[in-house]
Amino acid sequence: MAEAGTALVGHVGRKRMRFALTDAAGQVRRDSVRGFTADTTVSISGAIMDFLRDARPDAPPRRSAFAVAGLPRGETVSITRGRWYVSRSGLRGMLGHAPLILNDFEAEAWAFHGADVRAEERFAGDEPSLRRAGTYCVLGMTSGLGVSVLSRDAAGRCACWPPRQGMAASSR
Repeated sequence: MAEAGTALVGHVGRKRMRFALTDAAGQVRRDSVRGFTADTTVSISGAIMDFLRDARPDAPPRRSAFAVAGLPRGETVSITRGRWYVSRSGLRGMLGHAPLILNDFEAEAWAFHGADVRAEERFAGDEPSLRRAGTYCVLGMTSGLGVSVLSRDAAGRCACWPPRQGMAASSR
């Protein structure tokens, strides 16, 4: 069951979506992970309600974050080449709090921010590491092409592109 301080997290792609709860430390609870497909799900909000009904948290999560395969701009985020869309105000009304909505590849870049990912191959010079200052491009090919850029300065501050609308896109 959910503990105080848990969050609802999810990924919404063109063909499927996954949701999970986190524990109080922010780690995904593997026992809570559930997936939904375009064949069986009419809407994102419906899938979230089904997820919460199935996961049965002790209390509704007070925070949520969703990585979506679409550009989060404005009130509605349309999933790229899909029939689903995310309504910021709709989710806020349903969940009782404003969710964090990120582009899926922006979320990937932010995940690298906390990781010490190293290249498998060594090229001339030092071993590459995302802990070093620099600009890194995150690319992915699925049913489309996803891209994001993570930039880390010498002081360890990071910025990510594409940035969330109306928010500074940096972290320490």
